[in-house]
Amino acid sequence: MKHPYLLPILMMLGATSVFSQAPSKPATVDSSAIARSKIDSLSNALEKTIYPEKQQNAWNECTEHKLDFIAKNRKTDKPFRKADSLLHMATKVDKLPPTDPKVQELMQKKFVLQQKWEQKYRLSPEGKHCVDLEARRKHQLDSAIAAHPDYPVWKRMMEPKSSAQ
Repeated sequence: MKHPYLLPILMMLGATSVFSQAPSKPATVDSSAIARSKIDSLSNALEKTIYPEKQQNAWNECTEHKLDFIAKNRKTDKPFRKADSLLHMATKVDKLPPTDPKVQELMQKKFVLQQKWEQKYRLSPEGKHCVDLEARRKHQLDSAIAAHPDYPVWKRMMEPKSSAQ
């Protein structure tokens, strides 16, 4: 035994009962959660391998341009800056919790403004190109996942079970 002093301490604390008793009922695992996890893992693995380098670079460029567009709007949009300043004052100076209605309202205002900018970006020519690129990427990934031999089994596992009465 590597730590001879550990067992007496555990016995004093009554921890031996934890180690000696097996659970009376094994924990049930939701099969749909397992299937969802396997599909997500497959998706993550495929995302790293199925896109050609040129397409991946174009996607990265789109993401950078979108983030730059949003960052520029954050700096120049007066209503956003005002909401951000008020939010900072409320949370840092007034020490209001995130659940406070005033804080929630300011966060919602910032979120709505950011959503408008994202929509504006998607409607721009560059944004339309990026939306199209995203659709093609999604189609490629969905096709690769569907082609996996275990996918039909996982998909069945995710379907809700009809309760027989």
